[in-house]
Amino acid sequence: MELTPRDRIVGVLKTVGLNKLAATVVYRLEGFKTANTAVLEAIDRSFEYVRANDVAGDYLEFGVFKGASLLHAQKRADELGLSRMRFIGFDSFQGLPPEPEQRMEMFYEGQYSCGEDQVRRWLSQHGADWQRLILVPGFYDDTLTERTKREIRLTKCAVAMLDCDIYSSTKVALTWLDDVIEPGSIVILDDWEAYGDDERSWLDGQKRAMKEHETRSSWVFEELFRYAKGMRGGLAFICVRAKGSA
Repeated sequence: MELTPRDRIVGVLKTVGLNKLAATVVYRLEGFKTANTAVLEAIDRSFEYVRANDVAGDYLEFGVFKGASLLHAQKRADELGLSRMRFIGFDSFQGLPPEPEQRMEMFYEGQYSCGEDQVRRWLSQHGADWQRLILVPGFYDDTLTERTKREIRLTKCAVAMLDCDIYSSTKVALTWLDDVIEPGSIVILDDWEAYGDDERSWLDGQKRAMKEHETRSSWVFEELFRYAKGMRGGLAFICVRAKGSA
C-alpha cells in the first residue's frame, strides 16, 4: 500500500505519543465535518446504485461521530428522490469502546467521541429532517438487538455504512444486519484498509470481521467499488443471496 501524506503524519505522531492530542485538536477545529470526506463519495455512489436498481430500505450508519455523513446521506437521498428512505445512526457518542481483541495497535478507547447533544444541535442547525432521521445511542452490545429493530420498525436496509473502525463493533453490526439486508443491498466498510493491505491486515479490524462473518452469513458479499487511498481506503459490497439459503 502506498501511504498518503496523512498516513505518514499519523504514523509519526503515534511514534512520539502525540496522536491522541493531535486528533482531539484537529476534530475540534474542524467543527461539523466528517473524519473522512471520501465517505461522502461512497454514499453518493451507493444511493445512485440503489435508485437505479430499485433497492428498497433504509440507510443505516454505524459510527456517526459528528453526524456530518449521516446528514449528507439524507440530503443526497432527497436530491435523488428516495423519499421513503429513513436515516438511522448508531453510536455510543462516547467514542470507541475498549477493544481487548485488537491484535494490531491502531485505534484507542474513546476515539471519535462527540456528545449526543452536540450532534443533535449540529444536525438541527444544518437542516436535518427529524421525521426521517433517528439516532440510537449506546454501545452496540446493548443496542443492536431484536428489540431495537422492533422499536425503530426496521425491516429492510438498502445501504449500510459501517464506519465503526474496530473488529468487535464491526462483527456485532454485521451479524445484526444479516436479516434486514436484501438482494442488491450495499454494505460499506469504511475502514477496510485501516490496518494496511498486506496479509497481516486480515488479523484485525473490518477485514477480520467480514472474513469471519462470510462463513456464517446467508449472503455472499461481492465487491462493488473501492474508494479513497492509503489507510483511509474503504470497500463497498453488494449483497447476493447465497446458494441454498431461503
